[in-house]
Amino acid sequence: SDFDHRDSEVLMASLATSLCTTLDDVAFVTDGLPSEAQKAFARHCSRTSRLFNLVQKGECSNYGNGEDFEAGDTLAVQKKVLSEVGDIYITIGGGQGIAQEAHDASVREARIVPLM
Repeated sequence: SDFDHRDSEVLMASLATSLCTTLDDVAFVTDGLPSEAQKAFARHCSRTSRLFNLVQKGECSNYGNGEDFEAGDTLAVQKKVLSEVGDIYITIGGGQGIAQEAHDASVREARIVPLM
């Protein structure tokens, strides 16, 4: 999603920089959607990090960093894949869609870290 608060982009940039430079054995996944939040994470993630952007078949993220990974033909399938691949989900703001994705991931006991 886009940022709900003016400080969210700074928080996302700091988070990406910190995580991507200190956790070299971790893969990071974005939802590949055209949102400022995901782009900010990708832009500030180290180029040597393992960053995957989930996209619909035939689409590209245009984030400028990371490897696009096709995850289904529809947005619903893409979101389902996203909710099944991580162990920890960090969210910054968001609405009902983010809440549903977090719920879906938590059902399989993934950890959710909501930041406001």
